[in-house]
Amino acid sequence: MFEFLYNSTALTTQINRVPNLFGLIGGLGLFEDEPIGSTTVEIRENEEGVVVLNSTERSGGPQDRNDRPRGKTRTFTTAHFEKPDVIRPADVQDRLRVLGREKVDESVDQVLAEKLARLARDHYQTIEWLRLGALKGKILDGDGTTVLLDMHAFFGKEQETVYFDLTNEDADVLEACEQVGDAIGRNLNGEIMTGVTGIVSTRFFNRFVQHPKVEKYYLQHQGAMALHRPDRDMRGGNWGRKFDFNGQIELIEYKGKAPLKTGAVDCVTAGDAHFFPTGTMDTFRTAFSPPDTMMEVNTPPSLESDPDFGGFFQLFASAKELDHGKGVEIYTESNPTPYVKRPELLVLGKDGADPA
Repeated sequence: MFEFLYNSTALTTQINRVPNLFGLIGGLGLFEDEPIGSTTVEIRENEEGVVVLNSTERSGGPQDRNDRPRGKTRTFTTAHFEKPDVIRPADVQDRLRVLGREKVDESVDQVLAEKLARLARDHYQTIEWLRLGALKGKILDGDGTTVLLDMHAFFGKEQETVYFDLTNEDADVLEACEQVGDAIGRNLNGEIMTGVTGIVSTRFFNRFVQHPKVEKYYLQHQGAMALHRPDRDMRGGNWGRKFDFNGQIELIEYKGKAPLKTGAVDCVTAGDAHFFPTGTMDTFRTAFSPPDTMMEVNTPPSLESDPDFGGFFQLFASAKELDHGKGVEIYTESNPTPYVKRPELLVLGKDGADPA
């Protein structure tokens, strides 16, 4: 029998610095972290807008009444993800490890650390997949089909689509970019922005920069970047190209693949672009609910800072020795749900002619 020395705090610290497979969205720092003590997120929507006032007499004439419309309250339940594992004596017995130039016996601690690292990577990939879905307007589960939260349906907003006819040499790409900016700008509704960014597929990026009306801008952009820094976005393990087109829109090519249960899929569907505003105050959030444990019930969870992940991250881990010393049972859990308060600010770009 061996004395088991790990608790949930020690385990969480041990797995804190694990490189993620793909994590551009987390690396952008777009989503503000929101630890909550509940499994329910409540969003109160105030639709009171700005109006032009009627003039009145200075002597105290009749005043316009500010009839405030009733706000709407919407709630959704946060998602819950757990993944267990187990270490058996066979995972350690008669196994050797190379340490420096010497072979040494495998240790339970080392096997535990490796299993925790693999489990942590799954949770890291999960939150990136959820944030990517939030930017698309629809969060899907790990099977790639089950909808966890449809932002546009939840808020009763339709997503606007802008078509870029990039194989047509006469297409007005500048106008299409203007349509994207207008669609976002007119729907800010009290929000602010400093720019527009599009997370795009490789096909969209290639056809965009090779279009006759864009190519000269891209070549000038590449020349300028060569003098300063590589024209790549390396955040979150991504190595995609980036391009600021005429000060209108920044494109970031996302080369990552999501390792779903049904197989790896492109993070961005070929020919698609997902545009959103940057520099906002209160639009992109990630709610973190408490772990499903008695000691943390109704308590906002603690978040660990992880530069490799691109920000803060929540992961609960614990371990338990099996009866008769037959192994160690490991349990990991995370409870993140990213959401977008103004899904009307999410614009879908399509490589192709407008079917209408």
